[in-house]
Amino acid sequence: NGTAIIDNCGICVDGNTNLIHCSLRIDCNGIENGNSYLNNCGDCISVLNYNLSDIEYYKRNDGEYLYLTNSNEKFSSVQLFIRTSQGSFDFYREDTLSSKPLTIKVYEDSYIVGLDDNKGAYIVLLDLESLLTSKLPIASGYTIQDIRFNESSNLLILSAGYDGVLVYDWDGESMPTPRAMISSGYAYSALVFDHNKIIVGTKNGIEIYEI
Repeated sequence: NGTAIIDNCGICVDGNTNLIHCSLRIDCNGIENGNSYLNNCGDCISVLNYNLSDIEYYKRNDGEYLYLTNSNEKFSSVQLFIRTSQGSFDFYREDTLSSKPLTIKVYEDSYIVGLDDNKGAYIVLLDLESLLTSKLPIASGYTIQDIRFNESSNLLILSAGYDGVLVYDWDGESMPTPRAMISSGYAYSALVFDHNKIIVGTKNGIEIYEI
């Protein structure tokens, strides 16, 4: 006989929840119809989408950041959270994408996100102070399963499933330059070793290539 109800967004509201109907609701992270809530201690608790596809944690001079791909239930995006002095993570910003993100890798002031449905990848250059971003699209026509970057050789490696592995020269800032395409077995993941060798994890085991 409680007074709480399930609203049009499928959220339990009213009663003792301290939540109001989604048509009017801005959650404690400032997201319209978001599902984060305040606990009894007044902390904003972020409830994530069950379709979360990848996580990255990165420490810079200005703080520690958590990156979540596909964590928004409404649209494709990457959400950034910043670690607080109490050890929790507060919502910081959200970058929308053209397609579902499958994987993410963070390097300095940028991140690279691999997309589903043959939409390639984005290199996103961040300006954390002004909350501005610029996106560099690469690997159009490929579904990107995994991303690695070798800083000693400046090689960016994109694993593209049945399409093998895409290798780029990248300085960490500008548009990458295509270096090689490896027609491996189904490529789950790949990385650089010995400067110019690529080891690929495939459906059929490990394959090694020299470029």
